[in-house]
Amino acid sequence: MANERYAAFDGKEALDVLQPADTGAVVVAHAQRRSPFFFVERLGDRVITAVLWAVSLLWRYGFAGVAVGLKAARYLLRQLGRTAQNGLRALASDVRGIHRDLSMLRAGAKLNAQNRGKALRRAYRTYFLRSLRERKRFWQGLCNAALPLLAVLALAVLGARLHTTVPALEVRLHDSVIGYAADERTARRAMDELRDILPQDRSTAAAVLGGNPTYRVRRVPLSALSGSAKLSEALLAHAKAPLVRACGIFIDGSFLCAVRNESDAVAAFAGLIAPVREKAARGRTVAFVEETTYVQGLYADDPETLWDPVELKRVLRTPKSEAQYHTVQAGDTVKTICKKAGIDETALRALNPDMDPERLTAGQKLLTAAKSDYVHIKELEYYTYGGVVPFETIRRESDALRAGTTKLLQTGKNGRQVTTAANTYLDGKKSGIAVVSVQQTKAPVQQILLIGTGSPYQSLGDLGGGSARTGWIWPAVGAYDLSSGFGYRSARISGRSFHGGVDIVKPGGHSTGAPVIAAAAGRVIEAHSGYRGYGHTVVIDHGDGLSTRYAHMQPGSLTVKAGQKVTQGQQLGRIGSTGNVTGPHLHFEVMKNGVRVNPMNYIG
Repeated sequence: MANERYAAFDGKEALDVLQPADTGAVVVAHAQRRSPFFFVERLGDRVITAVLWAVSLLWRYGFAGVAVGLKAARYLLRQLGRTAQNGLRALASDVRGIHRDLSMLRAGAKLNAQNRGKALRRAYRTYFLRSLRERKRFWQGLCNAALPLLAVLALAVLGARLHTTVPALEVRLHDSVIGYAADERTARRAMDELRDILPQDRSTAAAVLGGNPTYRVRRVPLSALSGSAKLSEALLAHAKAPLVRACGIFIDGSFLCAVRNESDAVAAFAGLIAPVREKAARGRTVAFVEETTYVQGLYADDPETLWDPVELKRVLRTPKSEAQYHTVQAGDTVKTICKKAGIDETALRALNPDMDPERLTAGQKLLTAAKSDYVHIKELEYYTYGGVVPFETIRRESDALRAGTTKLLQTGKNGRQVTTAANTYLDGKKSGIAVVSVQQTKAPVQQILLIGTGSPYQSLGDLGGGSARTGWIWPAVGAYDLSSGFGYRSARISGRSFHGGVDIVKPGGHSTGAPVIAAAAGRVIEAHSGYRGYGHTVVIDHGDGLSTRYAHMQPGSLTVKAGQKVTQGQQLGRIGSTGNVTGPHLHFEVMKNGVRVNPMNYIG
């Protein structure tokens, strides 16, 4: 049934199912209303539409509708053919019209034989502008069809170029392309290799090349890239002057000239030194002051660079610069003379050792620049002498020794050496002494000295007393007698009083100045000058409720201050007679929880 249903449909009716019946007429009319390139512009749209129609038929009517779809497609292609035919006809008509107009323009230009070319160009320009207005559809269609093709062609050309070329540095010298380097490092390596084979001027190759190479980025085929060796060879080929292989002569690193053979250079310098060597005293060595080196390489083939042996010998015997003098004028001073000559006062005095700066006279000649030769010859007189190598003293700290004491752990011994020196003579006059070598024949032995950093009082025997039970030491050095003990005693005025400490003196008197030290480690809580009847006093807190007082010390002898931590045996001051005393002594107290107790229980 389905086949019978659709068999009666022809192509036109099948097309009418999907779009209005006058589609063909509309398409043709639209093509005629547009440019002659309408078929090219809308061909893609029609193909897509045909595909959508076929899919729609297949979806809606099944395979039975495929025949109808094929009929519709055939009808559509027929309409498209008509559209293309009409477009091509319109295109041909426009092309014939343009050709006819151009022929008329050329014919009109022939009439103006005197200025034919100018008239023809003006006519073409005028016609083109008018054609843009009158044949607007033609030009629009041409652009719509040609621009996509040109864009695709441009992209294809660009892609092919990018695929077959790489970015590179174009090396140019004297407006000539030398080659292409893959990167900046290759270009620099080429210049370094060029300097290696141009020893005449290792700092720059511009002098030989006649300028510096220039670089710019270009895209080139991969096969056009050159390595550093090839680039350096190409640069040499474009050098300003021709290059030849020769032997360069360098004096103290400065280029003098080049000669064809190294033997010519050696002979020239040997001939210069031979007469001096023959006249030299026995035992003397003759040599050049300057260091002369010969370097094989490429050098410019010009008279300024390449010398013959005769010219080299002549130059070596000619002064590099003559001596220069300044004639003193009225009013000249050392400062003005140095300014005119371009030297400092030290150099002027060295050149004129007999000059008296305070007694310059008009007409006096002063040497401002000595004669200078290319090379100078020196005579060396070698000799040897012995000498002592002093030993080194190594100081090491040791807390096993008292502070202020030393102990020699190892005795130092001097070593021996032999020195080789040379007297230098220039022009037969002694100019200086140079040490050539020093050889040690016997090594020195280090002296090791121990420096004591421990307590200056380390035993009860040093102090005259102390307590092994408590670990406290006697608080006065060299004073170990008691002039007054702890407890009640007779007084001259009151008759009887309590003495809260002990008074320590030297045996036989003369206690003033004896060191007072801390009986135990602690922190200073008081350090007074003239504190009540105690005079110059120090109080130390030892912890656990114990504290000690050191009184009647010499003025200006206190070495600690409140808040300072002290170690056992550290000096606090010296025995004196400040405060309420009858003579010089140390009043020493021990306090437990603020109550004075017998000090002998701690230091006795």
